Amino acid sequence: MAIIFSISIALLTYFLLIHYVIEPELEQSHRELTVLDFYEQPHDRDIFIIGSSHVNEGIDAYLIEDFLQKRHINRSVYVLGINTETPLSKLPELDNLIASRPELVVIGLSYRDLRNRTNIYDDRFALISQRISSGGEYHYLFNDSQLKLLYQSPVENVFYNRKFIISSLNDQFSRIVRKGKDLNREEIFATNFKDPWIHETNLTDTEKIKMANDNTDLDTISEDLNPQKRALLYTVHLLQQNNISVIIVNMPISPYYSNNINESTRHNFFNFLNITGVPWFDFEREYSPDFFTDKEHMNVAGRTDFSPKLAAIIADYVKKGA
Repeated sequence: MAIIFSISIALLTYFLLIHYVIEPELEQSHRELTVLDFYEQPHDRDIFIIGSSHVNEGIDAYLIEDFLQKRHINRSVYVLGINTETPLSKLPELDNLIASRPELVVIGLSYRDLRNRTNIYDDRFALISQRISSGGEYHYLFNDSQLKLLYQSPVENVFYNRKFIISSLNDQFSRIVRKGKDLNREEIFATNFKDPWIHETNLTDTEKIKMANDNTDLDTISEDLNPQKRALLYTVHLLQQNNISVIIVNMPISPYYSNNINESTRHNFFNFLNITGVPWFDFEREYSPDFFTDKEHMNVAGRTDFSPKLAAIIADYVKKGA
């Protein structure tokens, strides 16, 4: 009886810790979850921009809104990228996005997003597992371990969340220590879908070149219809099926990176963009290395120049559909 009582007390304590301390912390500190909260609000006529860190660091929503206002287009613009996002990892939250009814979704891509890879950050799927619909249409694109994470039972999820105990308590302690001071960049990024993410790295030209050379082989794209391509086609189809317009943008990357992309990969990449059947725009070689912090992420000067150019495309598209 003593053993049973002790185990019961331990489980109850664990459950209370997870439910009342860890889960609320996760809800406000992980962008995977705050994006889902954002989708729960209606966003009729709004414009969503999705993608990976290319989008988060390369686009300033405020600059786009200012440009649209000058064109007498009253729209709210939100940058909803998640670092390391790919078309495949985006699929589970697609129904949530559609439910918020945006007018236009801009998908920012680069070569790494369409290469043949299926690895996904495990915690991402575990975090959203209790907040998404079944989505059986795309199950075949995921392996068994990914599906197991994605469709955890509530009990399984409670025990999985033990992984976040230390980090969540550290975050809470940090906020207590900094009480009254400005939020750090990570906290702003998790809940603010206007401000761009700021990459702390600022490499020298030599370091940028070395980074680009070290990763070139990883970004080879064949003509095969790999899981990332299939996921993007499914995304485009489902958005259009729900009367949501789609634009694809090949995001700017540093010439150090772009010059190492072989022509076969470039041909296969652009050929696939044609297959999607939606308007796409190419900014890959638009900027010099001075506009990037590393081989592919834009700095302040880069996004300040690029955002109005993207805004002009959005403005033209919105006016044509008006």
